[in-house]
Amino acid sequence: MTEKVEIKRINKNEFHINDMVVMILEDNIIEFSAIGSPSEEFANACYQLDAEMLKEIEGKAYRIINLNKAGKPSKKAREIFQKLLKEHPVEKTAFIAANPVAKIIASFIISFLNNDDIKVFSSQKNAIEWFKSK
Repeated sequence: MTEKVEIKRINKNEFHINDMVVMILEDNIIEFSAIGSPSEEFANACYQLDAEMLKEIEGKAYRIINLNKAGKPSKKAREIFQKLLKEHPVEKTAFIAANPVAKIIASFIISFLNNDDIKVFSSQKNAIEWFKSK
């Protein structure tokens, strides 16, 4: 079954992919607040939106992916998210994972990338401090 996925632009800095909110925060930080278990179609929409947002950002960009309300992605969705992280480079990517399930999901995705510019944090504050460090 194919999931209907809709990308909506709310304003200059806010987008929705179905129920998920995606924001461009200050300092060129793109924040994805994941909800539920993403399908292949949903992951493709994230991939597309991420590329569009990066075109709009001038200078260095950073990415926060909040997994605290996320479920387990499908195998195809995981592959698309890994492709996004490889093909849409930013200065640093931080996964926010305060609960054990979210940490496992983030660690699984990161383990295949072998990239020191992608880490897991328990809070957005800690992630932003890492972005500002050298």
